[in-house]
Amino acid sequence: MTDQVLLRALRLRGERPALLGHTGTGSHGPLRGLPLLPADLVVNLDRTPPNGDPLLAPAETGADSQGEGAGPAPEPVDHVGLVAVVATTVADLRRAVSLGARLPRTHQVVAVITSPAAHLDPPLPAVPGLGQWRDLQEARVARLDGGGWACELFFLEPVETAPALDAIAFGAVGRRRGPATAPPTALSGTEAPAWRPAVPRARGVPPRGPVARHRSTPVADIALRTGEGRLPDWRDDAVPALDRYPAGSLTWERIGAADGVDRVREGTAGGFDPSRLPPVDERVVNPIGFTGESLPRVAEFGVRDGRAVIAYGRRVYLELPPTGAVTDSDIARLRDLRGVKVGWRGHAGPLAAARAVAGLAAGGVPLFCEEVPGWAEPLGPELTALLTSVTAADLDDRLARERHSIRLRRTALRTHGTAARWRELARQAGVRPVPETRVSVLLCTRRPDMVDFALAQVAAQRDVELEVVLALHGFTAEDPRVRRALDAFARTGRGTVVYEAPAGEVFGTVLNNAAGRASGTVIAKWDDDDWYGPHHLGDLLLARTYASADLVGCAQEFIYLEEIDRTVWRPAATERTDPFVAGGTLLLDRTVLEECGGFRPLPRAIDTQLLLGVAGGGGRIYRTHGHNYLVRRRASGHTWSEDPGYFLRDAARQWPGRRAGGLLLDDDPAGRAGHPRQQESESV
Repeated sequence: MTDQVLLRALRLRGERPALLGHTGTGSHGPLRGLPLLPADLVVNLDRTPPNGDPLLAPAETGADSQGEGAGPAPEPVDHVGLVAVVATTVADLRRAVSLGARLPRTHQVVAVITSPAAHLDPPLPAVPGLGQWRDLQEARVARLDGGGWACELFFLEPVETAPALDAIAFGAVGRRRGPATAPPTALSGTEAPAWRPAVPRARGVPPRGPVARHRSTPVADIALRTGEGRLPDWRDDAVPALDRYPAGSLTWERIGAADGVDRVREGTAGGFDPSRLPPVDERVVNPIGFTGESLPRVAEFGVRDGRAVIAYGRRVYLELPPTGAVTDSDIARLRDLRGVKVGWRGHAGPLAAARAVAGLAAGGVPLFCEEVPGWAEPLGPELTALLTSVTAADLDDRLARERHSIRLRRTALRTHGTAARWRELARQAGVRPVPETRVSVLLCTRRPDMVDFALAQVAAQRDVELEVVLALHGFTAEDPRVRRALDAFARTGRGTVVYEAPAGEVFGTVLNNAAGRASGTVIAKWDDDDWYGPHHLGDLLLARTYASADLVGCAQEFIYLEEIDRTVWRPAATERTDPFVAGGTLLLDRTVLEECGGFRPLPRAIDTQLLLGVAGGGGRIYRTHGHNYLVRRRASGHTWSEDPGYFLRDAARQWPGRRAGGLLLDDDPAGRAGHPRQQESESV
């Protein structure tokens, strides 16, 4: 069916030349044997740098062009009749988007994704907001044999290609783009798009510079150059440049050559730290689709016949490219494995192997090994320590396997994700990084005696910039218990806004008034009597980004039954879109709250009504893991009325007393004197 799509597109393009690009493993196959005109161009987009002239001239005879369309060079044109891109995965398509202006304007855009991950949405493009597509004549989205997708766009007047491909790619991952991950960047070199995927306005820059100006202002704050050997001196005093060696080029063979020492120095100038690796594109390489169920299979990541593969016995689950890049489809193929043992011998080079491990960890694949070689230092010390923290036998326990996956994905995303990488690169270049997201925690309580307990848990949150909006429902901040709690929280350096709500004000109105006093761009709802792990907010923010979600929350997996003093674990389907999440864990952009009209002014069922409002407006609700959250279930006082037997019947595991599943720390407020004793204090 892919052939039919491409043949139809070639018939409809008229007499103008066509650009046919391919990206990703095996993507060249559908382009073979097509009836091309002499001026048509077939190009390997993975080997095309973002800097240079637009791709309008016919291809030279070679491996990438197959010698197709040989003939005299035509005069340059301002647009072409067709741009078709065959991408193996959505990750590959997103990388091609960053070729930007090198992709010519066209009347017809075709994107074929042959092997997308099954959990991704159909690539229905989002129309840009400045009327660029008002001349759209026809749009088609069709599922291909084998689960792929084809999107065809036909315009009466030519449009820019890169934004159109970007709209298609974002249709597959979600409508909400989320916060920026990097300052405006200029790119140079073949591997540069991997450092800034899905940036249709990416600016190419010559290896020497300078960065282009819009009037007198540089179009980028930082330039990133990739290439082997010593790059030419940079000639732009206004814009700093960082140089990176291509991950697939620093091979052991080249390191062992006569000039190997020089290559190592060039490839590691400035240190051999995580910033040497291209970032993980967390919009597509992430934990979505992780499942607690697994087959009793532990595969091995190693080298067979000179190829980096993940295999179980004779079955090869995955073959990785020489660059070490991991895609959405790669992660999906590994979901049923119990774990993957990392072997370090035989890999082509250090950067490619480390890049592959970082990508697999970001996807939540349960990786482990006996030791990590010194040359894998770009993984970072935290990820390195996690790889050796478990064995294959440990992963036979479902709870231990999930906890290990959570630790791996959190560390990998915080170390190797696009946002984390560019924050570090901006620091190295002396450029202001993209601001951190600020979270406003809405804490509404009727109980003065619980304020200290709740605020201390908020204070323990890691890796997040936050403030607390404390709504005191029916009492004032002059209460000595409240004053002591506020003084203790103030010593953490985090901000607090206090709202004293009248006792007769309904709960939904209290929450709305509290939200109106918040200064953060993100709102998080917090219950005063449940327990939260120190990574609760940080993990929700990660999920908000990688799931392109409008609202994020946790599952109610761990429940403390206060009436019988027992804790149960009820595993739930997580890392997926779902219309319902735990009300005490809701996190959403304040713009989403405004789009829903705020919290409904009701005395109860506020959380359910908000979820219905988001879903009714077409929003994406995402449920991440529940290992940071322990629900306190009292004998009475709940809107949802069930006896303890209900929770015990479906429990996969239960423990006497209060047990938080190993998520809270020894110094966590839930374990302090005056509160129920913490029986398991290791942190996930």
